[in-house]
Order: sequence, then C-alpha cells, then structure tokens
Amino acid sequence: MLSARSAMKLMKTWIISNLCTQANIMEWNVPWSTLFISIIWQLWKSRNDFVFNNLIPSLDSIVGRATTWTGYYADIVKPVSSIIRSIPLSTSWRQPDVGWTCLNVDGVVSPLTGAASIGGLFRNSSGLWLSDFQKVVGTCHPLQAELWAIFTGLEITWAQGFELLELQSDCVEAVTMINSLSAERSPLPLV
Repeated sequence: MLSARSAMKLMKTWIISNLCTQANIMEWNVPWSTLFISIIWQLWKSRNDFVFNNLIPSLDSIVGRATTWTGYYADIVKPVSSIIRSIPLSTSWRQPDVGWTCLNVDGVVSPLTGAASIGGLFRNSSGLWLSDFQKVVGTCHPLQAELWAIFTGLEITWAQGFELLELQSDCVEAVTMINSLSAERSPLPLV
C-alpha cells in the first residue's frame, strides 16, 4: 500500500508528464497537454457546481466543454504565420420587410495582438440609419467577437424598443450556434 507522500509524488509526476507531452490529438489537431489541462479545469468547475449548487453534470457535458475550450485556445495561440486568411464572400445589405428594423453586426480581431472590436448598424426597411454602436471588447477569439457584436446589438435593440428585428451577420458559425436547439448548453456564455 502506498503512503500519502508516495501517492502525491506519483500524482505530481503523472500531471507533469501529461502537461509536458508533445503529442497531438490527431482528430482535432490540438496538443494533448492543452486538452488535458482543459479537462482538469472542467472537472474542477463541475466539482464546484456539485458542492455549491448541487448540480451533477454528465461526463459528456464535461468532455464537450473541455474539447470546445481546447479548440478555441488552440486557434488563439497559433502563430500569426499559420493563420489561414480567407477571402470574404461578396455580400450586400438585404432590405428587411416594411416595419422591420435591420441590424448588421461584425466583430474584428487583430491577428497580431488579439485585440477585438465590434460594431453594428440599425437601419429601417428603406435603408435609413436609425442607430449604431462600436465598442472595444478586449482580447478574444474572432468567434467571440462576433458573438459580442450580436449580444451588444440585442441589448441595444431592447433598450431602443425595436420590436421587429432582422439581425444580419457574416459569421455562419455564430449564427449556427445561436440557432442550435442545444444553444442553452453551449460552453460559451455569450450563446
């Protein structure tokens, strides 16, 4: 039988070994060490949810949140030279139905610093300007910047009293996440 000191030493060696490994998870192309620490973090958060809120998350939700956060982290820390630059599709403003307000939102993140800004523009069905916003949101992933733009635009929508709103975003991933039937279980609080 192991003494407490021997068990702690083995645990420390196991943790350090997992954090220092250079292996990649081929399916997601992320380092094992990043996924490992993300799983540890999600287990800690789940333990706190159990202790303080009497919530028992499923193993699937813990692993799902860990893999999602690992993917976002891996995207953020890639060297600038490895960032794939995409050519934007040719898009144009689409006029909403009469009586509706159109909100166009966008977020941008500097590939050098990670600093993010968002903005939005409210127009009526004739295309006339009603209101706009712009805001610096700190350092984040491009998807998070898009979600911040949508969230901020919706806050302003409610404050301004716009009742019929058509929101337009060029971020398919953000729109898909928000419209998903499982949006309430997203690991991203903005969703």
